[in-house]
Amino acid sequence: MENSIYTMTLNIEILRDMKIAGQEYHIEDIKSIAHDIINKNGKIVIQQEYSNAMPDHVATIENLSQLDEFLKPYFETKN
Repeated sequence: MENSIYTMTLNIEILRDMKIAGQEYHIEDIKSIAHDIINKNGKIVIQQEYSNAMPDHVATIENLSQLDEFLKPYFETKN
């Protein structure tokens, strides 16, 4: 994929915190924004951010199936 002018960088801790807090509706909002960016040939960069070090790259998502697969665990409920 060529360089995109549409890039969303997301700290994975935000998703984890929202899941723990039961705020899947916020994850749904993020998913909707990410869908829009990908539909404009953009990409989503997922990273682990730290307060005292450079972030670690977790994933680069460039299509909707990758996005859905990546976010699936954040919508699963425990029995």
